[in-house]
Amino acid sequence: MNQFKYIYQRPDGATCFDRYFAYLGTIRQDMPPALASFSMEPDRYALDSDGTLHDAWLESLNVEKEYAGTAQGSSTVKLRLLHSSHESIINLVYTDVLGMKSSLQPSQWPLQPADLLVHEFCMLEAGIFRHFIEFDREMWVEIIFRGFDFSVLARH
Repeated sequence: MNQFKYIYQRPDGATCFDRYFAYLGTIRQDMPPALASFSMEPDRYALDSDGTLHDAWLESLNVEKEYAGTAQGSSTVKLRLLHSSHESIINLVYTDVLGMKSSLQPSQWPLQPADLLVHEFCMLEAGIFRHFIEFDREMWVEIIFRGFDFSVLARH
């Protein structure tokens, strides 16, 4: 399943980010500050760095809805990832969420934690962003949102 718009694979199988980082540079001024800071950091995509999401495990995915009386308010999605070193937790918080899709059932047995392989942010239209996250064994998460924040915490 290739849901990436800018990240691609060469014929030799290497994943390439050159078009992606060039694209992020063109939309940087349109991104919320936390999203620009997080998405434009090359270490978030590296195979082996302290800040990478590569090989992280999904610990939790929570959807929260707000209501104002009888009217539906905004939605928030919180993604909690265990860093591949198992020494830190990466919390991703998407606010004013417009949509979310996922396939969290692994395509192969045994059931064991799935490694995060690649992730990509893009702007769908002014002020609306998409984060697509691909895990191994055909698992994935797609979030359409307006606001973003993150934190990285030491695991105790």
